[in-house]
Amino acid sequence: PVLQIRDQPDDGVAGPPLRAEQRDAALALAAKLRAAGEDVNLALRKAKPKQFFAHAGASSCAKAVFIGPDDVAAGQAKMKDLATREETSLAL
Repeated sequence: PVLQIRDQPDDGVAGPPLRAEQRDAALALAAKLRAAGEDVNLALRKAKPKQFFAHAGASSCAKAVFIGPDDVAAGQAKMKDLATREETSLAL
C-alpha cells in the first residue's frame, strides 16, 4: 500500500507494505493519523524501497513511510522527510 497523508496539497506521507501484517499496520497507522486530523490517502500496491521512495519523491508527498517486516516486528516505522531526508520514528 501507499500511504499518503496530506495537510496541504504539497505535504504528505507515503508508505507501501508488502505482506498482510504490513498492510494491517499501514491501515492502523492511517486510522491513527486520520484521528489526529491528517488527510490520509491509502492505496494498496507492492513496491521495493528504492522504487517506492523514487515514486514518493516524484509525487507531491513531503514525507514517506515504508513499512517493512522488521518495522512491524519492532512496532516502529520511520517517517522520512523527502526534502531533508530526516527520519522520525512512529509507533505502529
